[in-house]
Amino acid sequence: MSFIGSLVVCSLASAPVKAEGEPPSRQWALTGQSSDEYSEDYVAQNAAGAPDSNGCDDDGLWATDERDAIASITLGYDNPVIPGEINVYQNNVQGAISLIEVSADGTVWTTVYTGDPSLARDGTCLEENHYDDILSAPVTGVDSQISFVRITVDQATAGWAEIDAVELVEGTPETTTTTVVALPATGNSSSSTLVLSLMLILSGSIVVVSLRRRSN
Repeated sequence: MSFIGSLVVCSLASAPVKAEGEPPSRQWALTGQSSDEYSEDYVAQNAAGAPDSNGCDDDGLWATDERDAIASITLGYDNPVIPGEINVYQNNVQGAISLIEVSADGTVWTTVYTGDPSLARDGTCLEENHYDDILSAPVTGVDSQISFVRITVDQATAGWAEIDAVELVEGTPETTTTTVVALPATGNSSSSTLVLSLMLILSGSIVVVSLRRRSN
């Protein structure tokens, strides 16, 4: 009578392996665009790059033409990533950001944050934050890479909500764990019957293999 050898079970994660040249985990915008700008000193491109405001309501910021406008700014990033968090460095007024959206192509947008602009108030203008207040918006439910972030400000309550910089933080894609069962070679030519059954368990995407051998 022969018997079944040991089963070797190993779990494999489907998360990609980091490779050389992979996009950085954090990045500042490369470009900034808006159809609403206060002046050549407050253009949308000022929101590209790291925070660099020289003070409260100073140069190096994006601001709209009118202080009570509802307007948007679109930031473009060099390296497409799955977003995990968006950090908005806002100057002068905090809380006026009503909407944050992300997009892969700048055409189709997904909302990742909504705010209540009626709660907007004067900012703190702390020097240690480059005079900015930081809005950190976690991103969930987006499992594909994006290259654009669009921010809408609603300034009806508190006036100019200026933006200094927008940091895009890479997220971690959900992983699927698969259990692989390796069947050993028997090395026995007298074996007669082999019964193999497979069952897929949805919650963990686990494949269970049951083997029963019987010899004469």
